[in-house]
Amino acid sequence: MAQQEVKEGGPTEPWERAENLAGPVYKFRSFNDARDANPDFQGGAASLLRDNLIYCASSWDMNDPWEGRPVFAVPDGPPESPHVQAFAKAFGDSLEESDRAKGQRWLLENGVEAACRLMQDAHHKDNKDIGIYSVCASIEIPLQWSYYANGHRGYAWVFDNKSRPFSGAAKVYYEKECPAINWATWRRDNVLKASLLTKADHWHHEQEYRVILPRTSAPNLFDVVPYAGPGTPPMGRYLKIPPGALLGVVFGVWTPRSIAGTIVRMARDYGRDLRFYKCGIHRDKFEVVAVDVSPTEYARLLDAR
Repeated sequence: MAQQEVKEGGPTEPWERAENLAGPVYKFRSFNDARDANPDFQGGAASLLRDNLIYCASSWDMNDPWEGRPVFAVPDGPPESPHVQAFAKAFGDSLEESDRAKGQRWLLENGVEAACRLMQDAHHKDNKDIGIYSVCASIEIPLQWSYYANGHRGYAWVFDNKSRPFSGAAKVYYEKECPAINWATWRRDNVLKASLLTKADHWHHEQEYRVILPRTSAPNLFDVVPYAGPGTPPMGRYLKIPPGALLGVVFGVWTPRSIAGTIVRMARDYGRDLRFYKCGIHRDKFEVVAVDVSPTEYARLLDAR
């Protein structure tokens, strides 16, 4: 199936970028000793602090089964109607020239609804190879701490929204209905937004932005690092970011001192000049507030085990 090339910054780009936010973006994380304390475990905390690596997940890694699976709109009307004819032409154009006659026969025998189901499944399979790194526009969302940072026992990375690749992170939109692709007009529509930047509105609290790593190599934009671990490589890929893109770390309300201390020491040992924050709860509102870790508390964390 032919692939649409989505050019960054082009006139058809119908989304907002993280670079336009007033402040940084955040990645909520739980802490696992085996993963995060080992610098050779790619994508873990120590790997980011030492080697500037993040893991861009495949849509098939993620917790929403609708990721990368937009609806393919079934055209209305009889076979000779303009909508069905336009669909049939686009369907044929998506195939290699040597396969088009066979494809058109298949379409006549099975119909456009079956073709839409087939194309939806093929599109979902293709999207498996796109990398996604999700970040959040706010540090103050309790459900983010609950879902992704082990109920405030984890931490959050603070990334510079003016630094690549986070400056180009695309806003996720939340809708009541599944997005639909009209295959007859897909070449002029933006398939990326429907495929990977639209989620059900029950996720709206996440205020998500996404770094999108294309299927094919783009070395002028992305420094992809091969998997170097044992066993079968994961479905996603590892991306090296500029050292200055990581600004700091926010610890949750219940982050154990041993975990906070481990992260603080790793940052020191790997020569990272970061700001550290800790969350507290508002006394009379359902809100969390992040404040700087004091020099005294920082010294205590260095000794915490």
